[in-house]
Amino acid sequence: MSKQNIFGVIVWMTAVALMTTIEGMRIPAFINIPALLWVGMGVAGALLITKSPQQSRREKLLISAQAAWMTGIISFAVGLVTMLSNLDDPKMIGPNLAVALLSIFYAAIISLVCNTFARRHKVKAE
Repeated sequence: MSKQNIFGVIVWMTAVALMTTIEGMRIPAFINIPALLWVGMGVAGALLITKSPQQSRREKLLISAQAAWMTGIISFAVGLVTMLSNLDDPKMIGPNLAVALLSIFYAAIISLVCNTFARRHKVKAE
């Protein structure tokens, strides 16, 4: 990884951290293990299902980006269904809504990173 890549990652992470703190939120509010597991396991599963010896790194990154979105959408729906089925318990609304929304957030982050690296590999190949 070049110095430019490392700098880009630092700038991106700083922007995300500033967004959360400027709006009065804390960074730990964006950490949700169930949502991260949903998206992460979905990406890992997609990579295992589509694995072939002929796949390039770029193809794996593109599969990961698409799988992140699909599992993010599925876990969003699961979180909403769980939340709506527990409306009589107000304590369950927040955690289930967090899983729903943060799964989309994690999917976007994974997709952004994977698509960025896939584009980088395409440029290097040309």
